[in-house]
Amino acid sequence: MKIQLTAKIAENFAKKSIGTIKLKEDAEFILFHTKSVVDTTLMLAEDKKVDRELIIIAGWLHDMGKIMELENHAQHSLEVLEKNGFEVSKKLRDCIINHGSNGNPECEEAKLIQFADKISILHPELVKILVKYSFKKTNSEKEKDLDFIRKLLNQCIDVLRLSF
Repeated sequence: MKIQLTAKIAENFAKKSIGTIKLKEDAEFILFHTKSVVDTTLMLAEDKKVDRELIIIAGWLHDMGKIMELENHAQHSLEVLEKNGFEVSKKLRDCIINHGSNGNPECEEAKLIQFADKISILHPELVKILVKYSFKKTNSEKEKDLDFIRKLLNQCIDVLRLSF
């Protein structure tokens, strides 16, 4: 029998899973980003008739696959959930698999998750986390981080362009 997800179970599972990431800066970044996606999606959903419990669950779990690898992390997120015995509804699957830039979300909750995921880079705390660890890095690692930030900002701009 599959485990029925609740917001609290999703949050606890995400925090526990993120805690297994070896690099402290990666864990801190993903945890803050994940919480930011939850909060931002709830804010965006304020006047909409959507499943708030689903939004919280999807927000906490959308990046679980990053624990395995960055590429195809949405698919890996689903695999992690299924391997751990969680029930993944059609809407939750939509939220997770389509949260990326190339995703094509169907349900309103998934559209909100995708939007919140992209604009979360605008949160100053995420940039602060990246900068906090930069003094330990080589120039090539810093360049890689800057490329990562550029990529996220470009995705954010693309999403904002579509929404205005």
